[in-house]
Amino acid sequence: MTATRLPTTTSIALIAVFAALVAASTLAPEIALGPVPLSLQTFAIVVCGLVLGAWRGAAAVGLYVAVGLAGAPIFSNGRGGFAVLVGPTGGYLIGMIAAAFVVGLLTQMIRRTGRLTFWRLLGPALASIPVVYAIGVPYLSWRTGLPLVLPPAGCSGEECVTAVSAGVLPFIVGDLIKVVAAAGVAALIHRAYPMVMPAPRADVEAPTTA
Repeated sequence: MTATRLPTTTSIALIAVFAALVAASTLAPEIALGPVPLSLQTFAIVVCGLVLGAWRGAAAVGLYVAVGLAGAPIFSNGRGGFAVLVGPTGGYLIGMIAAAFVVGLLTQMIRRTGRLTFWRLLGPALASIPVVYAIGVPYLSWRTGLPLVLPPAGCSGEECVTAVSAGVLPFIVGDLIKVVAAAGVAALIHRAYPMVMPAPRADVEAPTTA
């Protein structure tokens, strides 16, 4: 028996719903985790990829970004508009779209081999972190003039700040917590609604020659 594929209208609806989920995640109160506040945006983006797969997950996050760039105050701290993209944190927006795609692609690969459980989803969820940073941190360095990794020799105080120390180290613990939580939530969604990401058809036969 072939797995029923989701119709296009359903895919569009899911993309819109999950884009709204990402937007809503920025409205939730931030949780203090030491000196760095913890928001739910990364959590929502990873859930998009884990639940929707590659292109639909990226489309959901891309829709969220597009609406925010159009002026809706749905980015972190109630910001919106194109100025956010050209600002120092604009690379993280691009990285979030890429991360949703990579997470979704890995999840689809895992789906071919069996059920999507928490432990099987944890790897794709964790993969989102280096993808976001690989784009966001160099962009931060470019827009601010901060050294990427190593501070200048003989620096002191604020002169020793780098893009990595400012854009990665304060957030890594919070990001780990959020992606683990996202894997747990996505596993529950797949258990309740397994056809959101159906298994690949196993009954497609290779063409034969006479």
